[in-house]
Amino acid sequence: MKKTSLKWYSILIPDIIEAIQERNLEEIKNFLKELAPSEIVEITDDLPPAEQALVFRLLDKEKAADCLAEMSKDEAEELIKNLTSKEVKEILSTMDPDDRVRIFDELPSDIVEKLISNLDREKREEIRILLNYPYGSAGHRMNPFFARISGDKKVKEALDEIRKKSFDEEIIREIYVTDEKNKLLGKVKLPKLVLSNPEKKVYEVMEKNPIAVNVLTDQEEAANIIKNHDLISLPVVDSENRVLGILTVDDIIDIIEEEATEDIHKLGGLTSPEPEEEYYQLNLWERVKKRVPWLISLLIFELITATVIKSFDKLIQSAVFLSYFIPMLIGTGGNTGTQSVTLAVRAMALGEIEFSDLLKIVLKEVLTGAGMGLILGIVGGGVAFIITHSLRVTQVIFFALLTVILFSNLLGIFLPMIFKRLKIDPAISSSPLITTLIDVGGLFIYFMIAYVFVF
Repeated sequence: MKKTSLKWYSILIPDIIEAIQERNLEEIKNFLKELAPSEIVEITDDLPPAEQALVFRLLDKEKAADCLAEMSKDEAEELIKNLTSKEVKEILSTMDPDDRVRIFDELPSDIVEKLISNLDREKREEIRILLNYPYGSAGHRMNPFFARISGDKKVKEALDEIRKKSFDEEIIREIYVTDEKNKLLGKVKLPKLVLSNPEKKVYEVMEKNPIAVNVLTDQEEAANIIKNHDLISLPVVDSENRVLGILTVDDIIDIIEEEATEDIHKLGGLTSPEPEEEYYQLNLWERVKKRVPWLISLLIFELITATVIKSFDKLIQSAVFLSYFIPMLIGTGGNTGTQSVTLAVRAMALGEIEFSDLLKIVLKEVLTGAGMGLILGIVGGGVAFIITHSLRVTQVIFFALLTVILFSNLLGIFLPMIFKRLKIDPAISSSPLITTLIDVGGLFIYFMIAYVFVF
């Protein structure tokens, strides 16, 4: 659950607390009816645990389930501790299976086992099946409840069957057509089914061979399929093309947010976040722990720059001016690399570039890097001339900037592509990593060019 920048209803919290203390429960109940689940969670987050539980008891079970699905890990855990086992069971039983799985993913294992044991046998089996699929897979995130009909039925018979089953609005927008073994044959949107000739067979009006994903498909890949094909839902099938569940647009929104958060953390050199982990819920040690591992690794790697500088010790002593421009050079190279790696990671995430496009990308990025290098080389060389009044220094800085920017641009593009080729998340080629590599490589290039001009 994400905090809003402006909580207009926060001014009502004192009135809510007063109403709770006075046990004016009907007034609270009427007020809560007007709020969306996300707004209720926003309010209850500022209430003491006992009052928070009391507010939840005033909600109908369906709305309480929606509110629980909106909560972060710590909020959900605290609420569950303050509700009775019976109340928790009723709320969880009302939730969709995929929302239930998301809640269980975020809670400690001992609490999850206790909650599962309290559920009815049917719901226990549902949740265990979904939890058994790998975390981050389509099977783990799917909703096993979906609308299905036989292709041999008449349209009017199919509509009668759908009415009797009372499907949720979320899963009835698209109806999947299966055979007697539950194998996927096609799909049909509800409006089309309603408007079709009642005497026609369902297979005559259905869309044949719909796009589907395997239960073990990565959730990010499934999200991209829905996004790229403008789908309302996506069937999840096993190796024999039997439909096991569906992913809907609301699932995809959650997945995209999770994957984007993970990539941003990796680009910043942070360890991957836990589900629903929020900034203000991290204590001091957790904040330090997320950032230190990468920083220690990069600090050790940065020591190579000291070796590079030491190996050119005589050159620096004979041309002290070289040290003046080190920060400018490696800073510009680092900025160029950061831009390139960001563009590359995004382009790969959207499927815009592939390893097979390597030659085309090399030509494109060589020209781009050379263009940027020429412009920045002229600017940097000009600054060097103003400072030192030396044409030789100007030449060194110009060629060093040109070469370092070309190197940085290519490295920023290639590194994520190489990582992806090795089945490593391209986002790991993060800003801190690319900057560190460019610091080492850039210094070496700078001193080698300086060596040519000075000696």
